[in-house]
Amino acid sequence: MSPSFSGLSVLVTRPEEQAHSLIEAIEARRGLALRAPMLSIRSRVGEEQVAANAKRAVDAHCLIFVSRNAVIHGVKALRALNIDAGNVKAFAVGSGTAAALEGRGFTNIEVPSEEFSSIGLLALDALQRRTIANRQIVIFRGLGGRELLGASLRERGAEVHYCECYERRHSDVSLREILGASHVQCPDLTLASSVEVLTSFTAKLKREGLRDLFKTQMLVVSSRIARQVIEQGFTYPPVIVDNPSDEAVIIGIERWLNSQL
Repeated sequence: MSPSFSGLSVLVTRPEEQAHSLIEAIEARRGLALRAPMLSIRSRVGEEQVAANAKRAVDAHCLIFVSRNAVIHGVKALRALNIDAGNVKAFAVGSGTAAALEGRGFTNIEVPSEEFSSIGLLALDALQRRTIANRQIVIFRGLGGRELLGASLRERGAEVHYCECYERRHSDVSLREILGASHVQCPDLTLASSVEVLTSFTAKLKREGLRDLFKTQMLVVSSRIARQVIEQGFTYPPVIVDNPSDEAVIIGIERWLNSQL
């Protein structure tokens, strides 16, 4: 039987499209899940540059997907061009991204074993210079993503192209209204699944005059986000989970609850 989250309030800041199953998991354990998307996702499928870079998948040595959104919108871009890339070697940043690829017919997928990030991908044996030099790689990501992965692969001799198949936009939700509707002054836990989400959340706290929420216990999905939590002035060291999957987040919440007993 799953541990009860009764009496626990969790602010779920994921984009709307990614939050449903986690919210259901929290509510199934009798916790209070506060839906507060800090970003919204807009597909860029159909735009000329996206289509041009998606076409490169046909001749690519491998494809890299940096998030579940990259899979969702990247595969849409491929299918819009009638490209079946299911047998092409694919790299996923984490287990959730890999599961999304599997669900869309990809069969040859590799995932980092520990560090679920660009650094983890770059440590994989299959992405070293001896394997990828002079090979073409397509990275599916959001508009304006980090340059570390692509720049490092280029240094190793690969020809890298970005298929920026979606973009993130700051949401216009009111945290004050969300908290007020549920009669919550400060949530027990707040999830931040990316640096962009955390940055948007921090800006919204300042803009709405909710500085007491810097005392919320943050739960994050990487050491990189954890460092940003500390730098942005939150009171407590963040809880860090292994990856952004719903399962990992739920386990992280359970462990944190047990540590409070």
